[in-house]
Amino acid sequence: MKIAVEHNIQGVDTALKQAPDLLMLHVTQFLKRGASEVTREAKREAPKAFTTLAQAIHYRRVGAKNSGEFIVYAGTSYAAYVEEGRKPGGKPPPRWMIEAWINVGSGIKPQNPDMDSRDLAYVISRSIAKKGTKPRPFMAPALDKKTDRLTQLVRQGIIEGLQAVTNLGAVKR
Repeated sequence: MKIAVEHNIQGVDTALKQAPDLLMLHVTQFLKRGASEVTREAKREAPKAFTTLAQAIHYRRVGAKNSGEFIVYAGTSYAAYVEEGRKPGGKPPPRWMIEAWINVGSGIKPQNPDMDSRDLAYVISRSIAKKGTKPRPFMAPALDKKTDRLTQLVRQGIIEGLQAVTNLGAVKR
């Protein structure tokens, strides 16, 4: 003997079909908030000889609209060298970049009064090529500080998404 058990609640089928997209929409909204918070934290963590590096830190969505994927990035040519350091050897950094850093308020002055900022930039650039630089991480610490918060936001997105799904299939009396 068999007994068929079915529902005839209006809207449940529609709610179940819409559930994955609706759930992902809510999670994506909360992940966007998380990416924004990581971006703010990375800006706080970034070394500030001048604010170019901090101002170049942004986030953006990658993939499909509701993919839930975001990246936080520092849009400068030297951000990776600050984050990871630079090994000794290899090509020196551009002298013009070092000179700009000197002139904008690094506080570095040549010891030799006959040396101008261009000469000093050359010496610093050559030293960096020869000795390298130590890492001054700012992105990794920002993510580390916000990992628990990101988990909390994803959970909140899931909860709100499930609430939205269950409201779609709510029985109207």
